[in-house]
Amino acid sequence: MSKNAIWLIVLLVFLTADPASGWFWQKNDVKTPGVAADGKQNSTDTDKEIVQKFKKMPDFSEKNITSDGLVDSKDFTGKVLLVNFWATWCNPCRKEIPSLIRIQDEYKDRGFSVIGISMDEGGRRAVSKFIKKLEVNYPVFIGKAKTARGFGGVMGIPVSFLVDRDGNLVKRLDGYISEKVLNRELKKLLK
Repeated sequence: MSKNAIWLIVLLVFLTADPASGWFWQKNDVKTPGVAADGKQNSTDTDKEIVQKFKKMPDFSEKNITSDGLVDSKDFTGKVLLVNFWATWCNPCRKEIPSLIRIQDEYKDRGFSVIGISMDEGGRRAVSKFIKKLEVNYPVFIGKAKTARGFGGVMGIPVSFLVDRDGNLVKRLDGYISEKVLNRELKKLLK
């Protein structure tokens, strides 16, 4: 077998089975969650049904990795939230974090917070090292299956949920979301 054939096989395996790519290999059409080529957020009836079925953000109280204490859902009453499920091994998640840091800085004084929920199975130490390196400025905790179910299920990462000041889940954002899209969505909620 030639070198070119071997490289082609390796490339095809990587493109079709890379779990670090988040939503695996999919076309970006109306039925596929994520961001279209034009940067606009796609949403599906399925996403809307999930947000409607689980209208209120679930309660949680977990150990904060970015500081001492707990990340308790009750402490965020009256705030607009972006709840982001992610993992250290997920390339789109890693790409998204700098935008989340900037958004936290920009909107924190307007009653807003990002909450990071790491779905890493490697433990607190690996996540802590990762978020210190990136200087994450928002609360982060290790998620459990129960937490993911409370948000209607998390089938792939990254996935984010926008929560209004009344604690309602108002939008599900699947896959990597650009900073432009995040800013547009947040400005609607922070009026």
